[in-house]
Amino acid sequence: MVNFITEVLSPDDRCVCVFTEQEGLQKNLVLDEDGLFKSGLWKLDELDMLGVNKVVVYYRHSGMNKIIIGDYKRISPTIFRDHYCIHFQIANIDHTLTNWNDFCNAGENSVKYYRQD
Repeated sequence: MVNFITEVLSPDDRCVCVFTEQEGLQKNLVLDEDGLFKSGLWKLDELDMLGVNKVVVYYRHSGMNKIIIGDYKRISPTIFRDHYCIHFQIANIDHTLTNWNDFCNAGENSVKYYRQD
């Protein structure tokens, strides 16, 4: 069980943390044809994605919050401008009782870039 994003990252990690409740198909976690997981339709800034090496997915479902941690591989464009799928290899899955905002200080945003300094 983890409480904060800092507990799942190493000091040199730069990550993108995303929130999903799995509503609809746009942001589902799926295994793609090359064996990587992807989570899609995130409004991302390509410059902020430079140097990212970790992906953290805060997945709220059925009254439980899963924290899915992965090694970032790439992004791919979608049909929507500035929206991308994130491709990653899952490294660990944990749980949290902490809400999204407290977990990574993201406020109302569903995407948060994080770097430990």
